[in-house]
This record gives sequence, structure tokens and C-alpha cells, in this order.
Amino acid sequence: MKRFPYIRQLLSPLSYLFVKHSCCIRVTWVYSFVLSFITVFSLYSVSHYISYSRFIPDASQFLGLLSGFYITSLSILASNGNSYLDEELQGEQPSLDGKVLNRRKFLCLLLGYLTFSSIILFLSTMFVDIFMKLYNGTAHPIELVETYKNCIISSFLVIYYWLFFSLINNTLLCIHFIFINLPIHQDK
Repeated sequence: MKRFPYIRQLLSPLSYLFVKHSCCIRVTWVYSFVLSFITVFSLYSVSHYISYSRFIPDASQFLGLLSGFYITSLSILASNGNSYLDEELQGEQPSLDGKVLNRRKFLCLLLGYLTFSSIILFLSTMFVDIFMKLYNGTAHPIELVETYKNCIISSFLVIYYWLFFSLINNTLLCIHFIFINLPIHQDK
């Protein structure tokens, strides 16, 4: 990373993946992979072969809207002067690199990851759509791709759906951590 110092900055939203908190690990990795495998297996079972799903091009517009929503939420959260956001979370404390994260830092990391993920999903959706149009239009398909077509497509779909379900699950987690123990709900 010393040769490419800006790569670390560009990939800094991925630091959320290294937050130590049991809920984050389960939601981001376990639940999302399970849902991804179930989705790909269901697609295979229903169609008897893995094909380019119509879901991916249709998701492009939704993902484009989500990235704007996350960026707006991140800017509001970072600039909000509410002291409630600087309190520690109740229960298990999330930490990164051995440092305990307060609500604001944790939510900023989470929203940064969600923004990054939605942009990556949006771009990969566009590239897959372009690639499939080009691939389907060629008279002579590439032999190596044709040989391992189902393996390539199923591997891509598992990763794509993992990122998609990670995005959805972590969005729900973000909503939970924003609204849990709100000062409005506490008795005076």
C-alpha cells in the first residue's frame, strides 16, 4: 500500500467490514451469504440452469437512488450537532482497531460502507448488462467462457447477491442503530 497511498483512501469505506461486533459480523457475512446461496440455488432450481437474471438490470435504477440517499444521510449524520450521536451504544460496544466506536462514528462507518456498496453494485450492474449484450451479440462466443459459463455466472451471482443482501441487511441494521434508545422515547 505504500506504493499506492490513494488506494487506501479510496477503499476506506470497507473498514466497516473490520468492525468488531457480533451483530455486524452476522448481518454482513453470515446472513447475507446464506440469502445469496438460497437465491442462486432457487434460480438454478426453477430454471434448471443459471442464467442472466432480469433482476440485475432492473436493480440498477434502485441502486442509483440508494447511493444518493446514503450520501445525504452520511452528510446529515456527520454535521448534526446532537449530543445523542456522540454517546456510546448500549450493550456490546463496536470497535475498530481496538478503539470503541460511539454511535456517530459507527453510523458514519456503516453509511460509508453502504454508499460504497451501492455504487459498486450500480457499476457492476451496468457492466454486466453491457457485457451480456456484447456477449449475446457475438457470432463466435469465447470458448473458455462458454466452457465454464455456468460456473462463472453462478460465482458472479453469489458475490453479487451477497453484496446486495449485505446492503439491504446493513441498511436495516443502520435504521436499528439510529433509532434504538432515542431520547424522545425515554421517560423524563
